[in-house]
Amino acid sequence: MYRIVGGGWGGQAFGNLVFSGSDNVLTNNGGVATFVQIGSPLANVLNSGQFGQNGSVFLRNSNDFTGGLQIAKGNIVQIET
Repeated sequence: MYRIVGGGWGGQAFGNLVFSGSDNVLTNNGGVATFVQIGSPLANVLNSGQFGQNGSVFLRNSNDFTGGLQIAKGNIVQIET
């Protein structure tokens, strides 16, 4: 499972995470389907905007994970392949 979030940094509540460059950074592990979770699932349950639970994730490469994708409330995902 990959758990990623743009997150906050340096006192900012909202941040960006960019995957750019090599393909298949998010890939299956040893032939086992890998699940990708963007943001904190607590944001879905608690309707919370706590520090580090949300942000933007930009995917500028091709990835071949097959286990599914969950995007938590308050997160932005932009795919640019």
